[in-house]
Amino acid sequence: MGVEGSVFEIDTLDESVCHDHEIERSPMLGPAGKGWNAMGMHHIDAHRLDDSRWIAAVDGANLGLF
Repeated sequence: MGVEGSVFEIDTLDESVCHDHEIERSPMLGPAGKGWNAMGMHHIDAHRLDDSRWIAAVDGANLGLF
C-alpha cells in the first residue's frame, strides 16, 4: 500500500486477479494552487502509442476553485 500521492501500474487485471506495483519515479503532478489541479492531480490514464510515444488523460482536484 503506497502513501498519498503514490502511483501504481497495473500488471494483471482480469475477472479474478488484480496485481499492481508502485512506480518508483512518480509521474504525479503536484498542486498548482489554481486552475484544474489547484489541489493536486486525481487520476491519470496513460496509453502507449508505440515504442517512443505516449498519450495520457489527467484530471485534477480543485473543489471548484477556478
